Amino acid sequence: MLTHRSALSKPILALERALFQKGLGSSQFCEIIKTLHLRHFDQLHLQYLDMIYDNQNSNPWKNQIFRPFSQFADSQGYAGYVPSSRWFRDFYDQFIESHLPRINQYSAMLSARICAIDHSHKITKHIVMINGVPVFVGLLTVTNEYGEIHVLALVATKAHAQFEIALLNMGQSLELYDHEPPSYFFTDNMNDKGFLEKCFPSLLIDVVPVDKYARLPLLNLPSGIEIHIKSSAIQIQTALACIHEKLVTLSADETVIVGFDMEWNVNTQPGNARQGKTAIVAIAFENHIFILQIIQFTKNGKIPAGLKSLLMEPRITKVGQGVQTDLNFKKNLGARNNFLVVWILHTLQSHAGLLLMQRLA
Repeated sequence: MLTHRSALSKPILALERALFQKGLGSSQFCEIIKTLHLRHFDQLHLQYLDMIYDNQNSNPWKNQIFRPFSQFADSQGYAGYVPSSRWFRDFYDQFIESHLPRINQYSAMLSARICAIDHSHKITKHIVMINGVPVFVGLLTVTNEYGEIHVLALVATKAHAQFEIALLNMGQSLELYDHEPPSYFFTDNMNDKGFLEKCFPSLLIDVVPVDKYARLPLLNLPSGIEIHIKSSAIQIQTALACIHEKLVTLSADETVIVGFDMEWNVNTQPGNARQGKTAIVAIAFENHIFILQIIQFTKNGKIPAGLKSLLMEPRITKVGQGVQTDLNFKKNLGARNNFLVVWILHTLQSHAGLLLMQRLA
């Protein structure tokens, strides 16, 4: 295979393709080729020395002075040379691009009865950026029932409009080559359901939607439940005062049980997914539900005084369901009082199962 100034033998190209397809990079491949070249150079050097050693006492080589074997990179001698990793990479890219029409033709002829669709965000990290912003956010891939790639499309966003044309062209190819239209599509994003059914009407054939909870009545709040939304420190303290007033009417060994839950923002940006500080705390007490908006406090590592006093009160038992993430108070609430954090963890871990046995009004 000839280039402008060099060439690559077909057996080496076949080795390069096999290793690249198995995940080896161009830098590692270049080092392998360099090692093989140096090994060949050492073998020739050894043969040269063995020949001199075996014939040094025989005529006409007796008492002769032999020239030393040249160095590997000596331009006047052995002239050994190994192309750079970039050369191997560019050569491979050029070879693949020269076969692009055949690759596209082969992909278009594949069947696609059972498909899987997904976005990959790895390859886009290696594509050029403009002012630090990636040009593409993902690579859409559609594979068939044999794991063969039917569609590859670089997309600027994950919006459906970015790859609608690619899926429509896929449907036309299936019809052109007399393949069955898709019957199943696997996706990790259920928002794709309506879009995929629009692109491939065959997904709706003989499909009877199943509503898992169709026989259950709709959930409604019981009558008499009052919902209070509070955001300022004064509002929170005033709202929670009714819980402390309840303690006054009880004996010293009695407790008050409240329902407790937290919600926080989550950054879902690819490559930067993280959980934010707690934004909302929900507390259920008797016929009241308090929605406390505390993000303005937790982002500064603080807790409103009214909420803090409720959390530290040992006679107020907090119960919840699925509290594993809520227990990470030091991160979620941003609390700096270690005693408060440890005490809350102990309280919730001791009483998290009570919700399964009690029904809070």
